[in-house]
Amino acid sequence: MAVTLALSAGSAAGAVPAPQGASNASFKTAVHAVERLPQAAPLQMQDLSRRARIRDTALAPDGRQLAWIEADGPNLAIKVMPLPVSAKASASAPASTAASAPATAARQLAQFQGRAALAWSHDGTILFVDSGDALTAIDSATGTATRIADLAPQKKRTFAMADPVRPHAALITDTAAATQTITRVTPATGTAGAPRSSSPAIPAQASPGTVTGSATANAAAASSASAGASTGPAVASAATSETIYSGRPLDEFLLAPDGSVAFALWSDPDGAQVVARRAGTEWKELTRCPQFEPCTLVAASPDGGHLQLLATIDRNRKGLVDLDTASAQRRTVFDDPDAIADTLDVTLSLETGMPLLARLAAPTRHVAAIAPAEQTTAAELARRFKDSNIAVQASAGPLLIEEYGPRQPQPKYWLYDRTSHGVTEVLGQVRAAGQPLGAEQLAPTLAVSWRARDGATIHGYLTLPPGRMVSKVPLLTMAHGGPWARMEYGFSSLAQLVASRGVAVFMPNFRASTGHGSAYMRAPGARFGNGPAQTDIIDGVRWLQAQGIGDPKRLAIMGDSFGGYAVLLALTQEPELFQFGMAMSAPTDFAQVARALAQQVPVEAARMRYLGLDTTDTAAMDAIAADAPARHAAQVKRPLYLIAGGKDDKVDAQATRAYAAALQEKNGNSVTLLLDPEEGHFPRKPIAREAYVHALETLLHRHFGTAAPAAPSPALAAYLQQNTLPCCGK
Repeated sequence: MAVTLALSAGSAAGAVPAPQGASNASFKTAVHAVERLPQAAPLQMQDLSRRARIRDTALAPDGRQLAWIEADGPNLAIKVMPLPVSAKASASAPASTAASAPATAARQLAQFQGRAALAWSHDGTILFVDSGDALTAIDSATGTATRIADLAPQKKRTFAMADPVRPHAALITDTAAATQTITRVTPATGTAGAPRSSSPAIPAQASPGTVTGSATANAAAASSASAGASTGPAVASAATSETIYSGRPLDEFLLAPDGSVAFALWSDPDGAQVVARRAGTEWKELTRCPQFEPCTLVAASPDGGHLQLLATIDRNRKGLVDLDTASAQRRTVFDDPDAIADTLDVTLSLETGMPLLARLAAPTRHVAAIAPAEQTTAAELARRFKDSNIAVQASAGPLLIEEYGPRQPQPKYWLYDRTSHGVTEVLGQVRAAGQPLGAEQLAPTLAVSWRARDGATIHGYLTLPPGRMVSKVPLLTMAHGGPWARMEYGFSSLAQLVASRGVAVFMPNFRASTGHGSAYMRAPGARFGNGPAQTDIIDGVRWLQAQGIGDPKRLAIMGDSFGGYAVLLALTQEPELFQFGMAMSAPTDFAQVARALAQQVPVEAARMRYLGLDTTDTAAMDAIAADAPARHAAQVKRPLYLIAGGKDDKVDAQATRAYAAALQEKNGNSVTLLLDPEEGHFPRKPIAREAYVHALETLLHRHFGTAAPAAPSPALAAYLQQNTLPCCGK
């Protein structure tokens, strides 16, 4: 059961983070800094929903070109611009000029509709465009476009990656029930991809490739596209192909310097992942990764003696591990030095093929050095982007940094010169065309941690309305779904909407949340009644109150799916703490929902057992059921707004209706039920999402005295009237 709408955040820019484990003094310093900011004007959801014009970016391997996809309505323009060569790539170019190419140097190479994703060829001369139904190769010098492969994701025939060994080839995977083919497709001489001498070669090294499905042979021109696929430029087909693998389906693979498949990862029927090395026509198993603790192939040494992969270390956090392929011994290369977060991904050197930087999941998505030579780079990125999440693309020259966060609804892009350590913004004019809100219009977010009642350290985020006394503002707690999911340190349209009304937003990552290691995620075990996942939320609210955050007479809680269940538990177990609750797709009996899910989806039953929740354990399930909100309707004293879908395949809408009726009958509680008979677990229709936001704004106005929401449009008024039930019979 996952969170819906915008209750999960995403990253952070312009925030004022309290460092993880920070003292109360430093936390209060950060809070006072927010209080001193100018107040921001109220925002509307349409302001917070503007889409960025930049949909994808790709830095050429030699660092001399930057490509991106620029959206204008349904049209997607593929554009490229040259970048001055940095001192690292050319001794004749001054480092201070790196990345400062003017926007006027941009050229449009092609236009697509629907969807598209970019990847550069290994030699940086060809830009591959994956449009879903086809793979197109565009010569970046001439603009010649060639459709070199037909794709069909629904049939598991997909683009895997640009070939990391051959100069301008692509790898296509084609997967049937028991067989997979990997094909190397190269634009023929005289078309896009014909060899040119301008770009220096980068030494061939094995690189990771995530296989999502399939492989094609020689690609003939296709006149028909798969249903819903995008349409690309009308081009002739001209490509050569070479099958480099045919055998069992692989989830991931790495190539050897000679271009053959050297290492692979696949899933066994029992769910475990097998990591193996190619030995002639056979596979030699090296290690296994347990089901639900997946590995990711990262890199291999040129001689194949060592393999590096992201893996769970000591059944806790994910980090970088080196595997000796002869002895199968594992050695930890990198784990979060703060012992807080999982490692998300790794940036590889385009020159050696080996790891440079690791990116961590929390408190922000930040990088740390793996290679000792990158300590300065990691420190500079931490200093320059301390309030942001970042993603990194490497080249033989500069790094491309994507910066995003709570006060940055549309990413910014920077080039970082690893020699001079200077940064220069790129694509600023393109970004501006998307009319992003400025940081001064948005609320800062702090990373926070607190002690639970059993002494455990719990993590979360706090968004504060700028320019207001934090002790006087209302406080709304947003509980995420899952429960095995998380709130991210990033832009949340809903949190920003609420903060712009002068309300603080608390987003706890209670135990069971992801991103802090599997031990943190498994900590609740089967205690999903009033257990750690729930009490962590309450302890977080009380900790904030002790720090002077939030008016104690104006507290509320909301959530969707499991987060909605947390709302019902909170109003049941802490009937005087919150002034109202709002819950969508909320189980009124989590034990019942968990049992049903386990019966319907066997892999979910196995996953829950791994996480400590065995739905066949009668005593454990009875303990959860004993705390079910459905059994304790008489304890709820505060107003509650419920939203349900008649076609919800996880939470029975009739159970929600019965619970609402019990609330009304037993204590005359003010309960509202919005039940759309055509909606499921997640709201699909725009009008349903609009109703959700309008309901929240109405509750904030009614109970906290915030500004009244705009009068509903005729369509919204009709929707609310049609689907709001008089509690709560038929």
